[in-house]
Amino acid sequence: PQIDQATPADAHGVEPAVATEHHVALFNIGYGKDSDLEAMRVLAEGTNGVSTTADPSNILRVFQVFGKYF
Repeated sequence: PQIDQATPADAHGVEPAVATEHHVALFNIGYGKDSDLEAMRVLAEGTNGVSTTADPSNILRVFQVFGKYF
């Protein structure tokens, strides 16, 4: 499907281009007006990751929160 018609289910079961031993979850930060938030959301949800937005006023906080996942 086109990205504007994609759902998280479309990303489930898609194998990464490089084999990994462990599950890979995508954590996305949309920064700036040109961020494709819908594509980021679909990829994050399809991999059990997280997608959010940030700007200069909150980017440090977003990195702090994301850092707790690793």
